[in-house]
Amino acid sequence: MTGTGPDAPEPPTSEFSGVKGLALIAVMIPAMFWLGFGRIDGFVLGFTAFLVLLAAAVEYLPGITERAQRRSAGEGPAPLPGPFDALGIVWLLSIPFAPFLTWILRNSAGVDQGNWREILGISAFFCVAVPLVCCLPLLRYVRRSTAAISLPILALGTAFPVVMGAGSAYDVLRGPEWQTVDVTRLIDLDRLSNKGTRISAAAIEVDLADGRRLSRAPGAQLQLGPARVLVLRGTGRIIAARQPL
Repeated sequence: MTGTGPDAPEPPTSEFSGVKGLALIAVMIPAMFWLGFGRIDGFVLGFTAFLVLLAAAVEYLPGITERAQRRSAGEGPAPLPGPFDALGIVWLLSIPFAPFLTWILRNSAGVDQGNWREILGISAFFCVAVPLVCCLPLLRYVRRSTAAISLPILALGTAFPVVMGAGSAYDVLRGPEWQTVDVTRLIDLDRLSNKGTRISAAAIEVDLADGRRLSRAPGAQLQLGPARVLVLRGTGRIIAARQPL
């Protein structure tokens, strides 16, 4: 018979629960992207951080929420459902899926001089506009006793896609800019995929004398030395080049 008193054994826990599980996510997700795509960029780091936060919420949030609900018992009834509450579901789905889908779009279609406004406009809409608008109806459910929990959740959940799409929004609003630069290094992609085929791309990134590392559209051919380049500053991408000067 299983005991229920103070001396009863604790329920078994997973080997990778708690801190071990969070550390495993922090290591495995970047490793998977490295093996699959050969690079770890800002999206990968942000996506990993989001998954770590999500796992931490699943692990620790129920207990914290239960204590907060006990404290809020004397604050009266909760607000009645509103007509825009369904936007909360859209907000929740936009947190992981908006950055991931726009990242796939940008890497599959490629951002160049002909399509940058359309692709980055889609990214800005789904990663910035949708989360900011859809989180507003959820603010009416924030109560004084649970504000210390609910407000950080709303802020962090909204901030993740917004940060991922902020560069795209900046480029849509400001547009590209011609700059005179000095190319110091051309970085090629040459590796074996996980299926055993070789993937090659010449000068997929370039280092500049001012310390910046920018990605390059296929149509923007570059060589070492001075160049005139058309740069999307928010996303750090060269979409056109004129060289030599």
